[in-house]
Amino acid sequence: MRTVHLKLEGKGGPGSEPIAVEDGTTLMGLLESLRSRPDLAPYLFDGQTGELGIFAAAVNGQMHRVPDFSRVVLKDGDEVILISPVGGG
Repeated sequence: MRTVHLKLEGKGGPGSEPIAVEDGTTLMGLLESLRSRPDLAPYLFDGQTGELGIFAAAVNGQMHRVPDFSRVVLKDGDEVILISPVGGG
């Protein structure tokens, strides 16, 4: 098991939270594992379509876009910041 530190940006979600992941877990795998978390899923997935609402993520300051999420393998102690679109006017 490894621990990553998750932070949500753009939707006012919970602050940084340690999350336990299995060895070899990818960024996409982390997101899919959070789908069942009622405290986090509303910030990550569209409530009607179930589609991912995150458009980018930073792992230890390195930016990644959704197409790369399946190739980013998380390591113990990684800081993961999920970035969602922000609307306003």
